[in-house]
Amino acid sequence: MGEYSVGVATRNKIYSVAKRLFYEQGVEATTYAQICDGAEVNRGLIPYYFKGKPNIAIAVFNDFLDGIEKAIDQQWHPGELIDPERNIIYELLEFRLFTHDKNALRFYSEILGDRRYQDATLGTQEEVMRQLAAGSGVEITPAEMRTITSMVNGTESELVKALERDYLQESVEDFVRRDMLCCFFLLGSDIEQASRWCDSAFQKAAGLTLACTVDFNTSVVRDS
Repeated sequence: MGEYSVGVATRNKIYSVAKRLFYEQGVEATTYAQICDGAEVNRGLIPYYFKGKPNIAIAVFNDFLDGIEKAIDQQWHPGELIDPERNIIYELLEFRLFTHDKNALRFYSEILGDRRYQDATLGTQEEVMRQLAAGSGVEITPAEMRTITSMVNGTESELVKALERDYLQESVEDFVRRDMLCCFFLLGSDIEQASRWCDSAFQKAAGLTLACTVDFNTSVVRDS
């Protein structure tokens, strides 16, 4: 095995161990020593490959979100969902997952609540808002989009925290509808049309949720 292959294997092993530890006990509770012991590497290799634990956490966060996208693509054929419906289903399944998987919820909450990851989460949220705007046929200036993204990102962070603390009493469908309609309202979308998109998305995702493994691999499954 060449030096490059060895390096890739080592990096992947560090990443895999960190990912499982993040799921099992959270980012903050995971130490460099635990990652190194699990991957059987010396501590100096973590900054060499990742610069630090926060970069690993961001990579896991992005992979987690990409995994949900892929799970949705596997469940629904191309063209079966219009973009607004797809975004609504994404959030609906995501929050359904969080109601029964406290490990995934804790990880997501840690990322949204930590300023070190703010640029990554804002970037992700801005892309979602761009998709909603495009699907609604709404034109938004870059300056407007930055403001709306910041507002929505803050709302999602508080919503996740409230769910983590068992504060929310509405059904997942009800608070996801409120959140999505708020997003459409801020974008200046037709709210009656947005409500119909919610109805259609909820109907298509009826009885479905996400399952998440210890490696943050997700799949759409029937809600038991």
